[in-house]
Amino acid sequence: MDLVIGVEPAQFSAHAAGLDTLIRVELGAILPGWLDRIVPAMGGLGTVHRVEHEGHLQQLDLYLAPSDRVPGVAGLTRGFLVHTRPDRAWTCSSTIG
Repeated sequence: MDLVIGVEPAQFSAHAAGLDTLIRVELGAILPGWLDRIVPAMGGLGTVHRVEHEGHLQQLDLYLAPSDRVPGVAGLTRGFLVHTRPDRAWTCSSTIG
């Protein structure tokens, strides 16, 4: 699964610093995430995580970006917005498939 998560631009560094811990605690990643070096430079941070779901190992490719960059990321990846929260200043996009 590929996900793009947009965060308030001023908070990008703080979110990037805590991303691995969040994925381990909330999604049960079994290994520390690593940088995704094959994604193009789109103004954010690409990471890969291994998580267990229903007894199977799954790969989560995550791209964290400042929210003002998410529309451009979605356009480059042929993704589509699946959820927005302007009141919380973050946006998610999915590029499944």
